[in-house]
Amino acid sequence: MPTATENDEESKAKPSIEVKQLQRYYTVLRDFMAYLHSKDEIYPPNHEFTQDELSCVTPQDVVKWMNVKLYNKEDPEEDARPLNGSHHTLDYYKKSISYFMPSKELSWDEDSNSGNPTRSQEVNDIIKRVREFDTEIGYSKSQKRMRSPAASAHPAAKMARTSLPPNFAPATPVGPMVNQVPMQKLLRTMHQQNASFIDLFSTLSRSLDQFKTTLQTNNAQISTILATLTPAAASNQAAASGFVGGAQDNMQPTTVGTSMLDWQYVHPDGVRRRVPPTWTFPHSNLQEMYLHWHCGDYQNRISPMKYFQNTDVSFLGKRARMNLSEVKNLMITIDEEATRKGKIPGPTMTLNQAAACFQAGLSGLKFSATTPTGKARNIMRLKWSTLIKYQKSTPTKDDEETGDDDMEKARQELVVPVPSLDDPPHDKWWYEHDDGVKRRVPSTWKFPMLGVEDMYILWHCEQEEEKLSPMKFLQATDVSHVKRSKSNLSEVRAVMTIIDLEAAKKGMEIKAVMTPEEAKECCKVGYTALNILATTPDGRTRDVLRMKWSSAVRLKNPGGESDTPEAEDAELPEAEVDV
Repeated sequence: MPTATENDEESKAKPSIEVKQLQRYYTVLRDFMAYLHSKDEIYPPNHEFTQDELSCVTPQDVVKWMNVKLYNKEDPEEDARPLNGSHHTLDYYKKSISYFMPSKELSWDEDSNSGNPTRSQEVNDIIKRVREFDTEIGYSKSQKRMRSPAASAHPAAKMARTSLPPNFAPATPVGPMVNQVPMQKLLRTMHQQNASFIDLFSTLSRSLDQFKTTLQTNNAQISTILATLTPAAASNQAAASGFVGGAQDNMQPTTVGTSMLDWQYVHPDGVRRRVPPTWTFPHSNLQEMYLHWHCGDYQNRISPMKYFQNTDVSFLGKRARMNLSEVKNLMITIDEEATRKGKIPGPTMTLNQAAACFQAGLSGLKFSATTPTGKARNIMRLKWSTLIKYQKSTPTKDDEETGDDDMEKARQELVVPVPSLDDPPHDKWWYEHDDGVKRRVPSTWKFPMLGVEDMYILWHCEQEEEKLSPMKFLQATDVSHVKRSKSNLSEVRAVMTIIDLEAAKKGMEIKAVMTPEEAKECCKVGYTALNILATTPDGRTRDVLRMKWSSAVRLKNPGGESDTPEAEDAELPEAEVDV
């Protein structure tokens, strides 16, 4: 494969481009040149084309090849429907071939037969024709939202492009149970498997064209057999799939069928996933996410998200896998409540069915009906991610019962020790554990994971209601029963000491025991000594006072040894909590 640094002139002529992208461009060129030279197999990756070979390419060659890739023949009819791609596919082919043309910056000159053939009127016309067809049927990258149920049933709605034949419904057909039903199911399964292979092979080299053609022939024969088995079932199948107005071109599927599970995309790392590389995790409102979860996105060929695995979103990073897990738990809660009310979610559902299940299961979510300012909260406009936060902060019934048990246990363990002159005056609450050891915290106590300011308040203030002394009085033996709490206590003490020293240096009085207001003032004055960068690596403003103390331990830089983001990104162990 030629590189952009073969010689100075070529380096100046071609803009810089990533190696992986250049390899993908060159794959398209090798496929095109194999067609042009009537080769049965695609040229190998290390093959280099001469300038004379590339100069012989004409617009007619490009158009014929595009027709073969899109229609499986060089000269399709004017009203033929593309089988293996869209105008985005042709745009990419054009861009890939154009990159290697000797006169790529020049438009095609018909008189002298020179210039860039991909910039000719013929090539632009075929792309324009396919784009108009895509616009007519509603197949476009810009259409990210799923079509509403009303639009799906409208007679003017067009069926999104699919490799399945027009008279084959993507939904599981409903009809009378006759003797031919088992045979129909078998043939239908074979048909769907063939269709998925056809979609896959359409993006690969010409060496697979023969196999692809065989599959298409098989599918045509299977469709003929299906049509002759039960004529009545065919009409029922068309009705169940949203057949409107008696014209096959107007068929719009309203039910999620098993064919949607066959939609997969090959990523640059070679892994097949249910979403394309350009897909991003949807941050939509709760109802839209529920429809994505059960119905998918037929227009953009995305399967229902309930069938996603971690590998399908792993290319987006760890956060995407966490998002998938959180959404799954949220959807399960809604589904369980809907089932209790008689609306049972099925493996395949229409948009109307999914909307009905959503309305029935909405009451299963526990959240406050009002905002902190007292305004009524509209859950229909609430983002699913926001609701996840509310779900985490809202205690469940089991949590409340566990909390009551913990309080009762703490009351039973509370003891009044004999006063000692060595004990601080505010160190007055002790708890006798089952092992006979008296500690400053009950056996049910968990190490608090709070923000820097809130932790500073606990560090210097008594908790009268919980009957806990300021945390600065705690010793390692007081927390030895809680996993990793001795290490956590040591780390918190280091952070609090830095804040105390800075606050005292600026004239604040560090009392033995403070009120919450006094503690807040000292913390606001002294936290700057932690020297934590005011912005995150991606440019967002960082609120240090609300930052978890464990993050402050990881990011603090009291001595100012390094101000580089690398120090901020260093992998240090997070504080752990025994849950």
